Amino acid sequence: PPIPVASGTPAAPYPGPTARKATSAHEPPPNSRLHRALDRVDQSVEAVAEKAIAAIPVAGEIATDGPPSSAEPVNAAAFQDIGGLIPNDDPLVGVLDVRGTAQWQTWKYMLIGGLAAFLIGGMINAGFISFIGLILLGYLGVMAYRTYRGSIGNYYLGFTAQRVIVLPRDTSGWAQTQNAWVVPWNMVQRLRLTDRYVLLDIAAEGTTLSLGALVAPYGDGGLGSQPSWLPGSRIVHLIAEQGFETQNL
Repeated sequence: PPIPVASGTPAAPYPGPTARKATSAHEPPPNSRLHRALDRVDQSVEAVAEKAIAAIPVAGEIATDGPPSSAEPVNAAAFQDIGGLIPNDDPLVGVLDVRGTAQWQTWKYMLIGGLAAFLIGGMINAGFISFIGLILLGYLGVMAYRTYRGSIGNYYLGFTAQRVIVLPRDTSGWAQTQNAWVVPWNMVQRLRLTDRYVLLDIAAEGTTLSLGALVAPYGDGGLGSQPSWLPGSRIVHLIAEQGFETQNL
């Protein structure tokens, strides 16, 4: 699990897009051709993954505490799970229920490595190398399917005017507060929210979190029909105000 960041971390002023880019932990050295090449491969893999996500059917309804609601929740049970992680003077703007992985960067490396091993093994007629590639791809496929079904990788994403909160949940839906990330906005390196998925990169105190997740069609904790209330919601306006991406919303 990710190393948690103390919820009492003071919210530093938002530095703006220019300052954030200058301090990005993912910015490759300007003279490194290898880093630039890897970055292009990484972006290509992510672009393919995003197109695949947009093409897959929406997962089946996920059980909730009551009938799904299309109205934007303002005091759902999910708010209470996150509320204990933030100070009272920084109220929640909104919460999302998502299904994904906090090791999104690792998943992309596994996909690249698996494909490379499979192709190289075939080119040099080394069946063992190809077999290793198939194992990596098979493992990644199983993990992706379990995540898509909601068996693993359950998270609440909370947003306040000063902080972003990532709260993992176990298979029973219980919040794992000891593994929560609570960070000020200036520690967010990337945030892209669409009607289908969210990509979030956080860098704090020498550790990083790279979250790639699907927006659950029906949110747990009273969050209701998220695709219905998310467009034009307070969450979307807040993310746009902070200078990050929102698409199809």
